[in-house]
Amino acid sequence: MKIISITWNSYIPTLRKAANDLSIELEAHYSKILEDNPEEAEKVLLACEHADAVFLYYTSTPFWEDFYEKLEPLKKEGTCNLCRE
Repeated sequence: MKIISITWNSYIPTLRKAANDLSIELEAHYSKILEDNPEEAEKVLLACEHADAVFLYYTSTPFWEDFYEKLEPLKKEGTCNLCRE
């Protein structure tokens, strides 16, 4: 199983440890870096197409509104499961 997470930086070590303990492939991203770097955010969106699940620590910023909207087609296609905290 492959999970992509986009969270605050402080959550990444805990998520990595849990994924490692459960033998789950995790690709973790710090949301602030994606907010400041649209090219990197686009790469992550493409990677989400190949993930089994996407875990988002969603906050109320314009970045998240746009990013979540771009993920909607994946949800509708059943390509991956979205988990939004």
